[in-house]
Amino acid sequence: MISQRQQLVDPAQLDVLGVDLARLNRFFGHAGRGANGATILDPRPPAPNCLTQTPMYSATFIFAKKQFDAAFHTLDQQIAAIAKGLPGYLGEETWENPQTGLVSNVYYWESLEALQQLVEHPRHREAKAAQGNWLAGYQIIISQVIRTYGDSRLAGVLPATAIG
Repeated sequence: MISQRQQLVDPAQLDVLGVDLARLNRFFGHAGRGANGATILDPRPPAPNCLTQTPMYSATFIFAKKQFDAAFHTLDQQIAAIAKGLPGYLGEETWENPQTGLVSNVYYWESLEALQQLVEHPRHREAKAAQGNWLAGYQIIISQVIRTYGDSRLAGVLPATAIG
């Protein structure tokens, strides 16, 4: 029986598109042939190299810097410690684009509820209210991580690859 998350694909369509079943297996996790010869694509994990098996969310904080002062660094360190102490915190990464000067902090969470605990924390609210003192603009992106994958060389180095 085909689940609602699975899709039936006519093998002739795959041939026309030049797609092979082995490649589909690597992308979708697993695929196979149905009784009528149609290819069954199942986008659910586990793929052999799929590292994320459980739901995970990311909150990406992208910002342009102004001048940071001692108050910023103190508050930033306090918020980082609060986040790391919350149940459901999985890790973080920070990236900077030298061409644009934009900084991106990506925080990983087990659930939206865990992320919401940080958002509602008084120190976080204080930082949000004062952000104009230190930032020349910001954007927040909240995402559900559907899958992470790759070879094993970064496993345990990046927070998103430590999940499993």
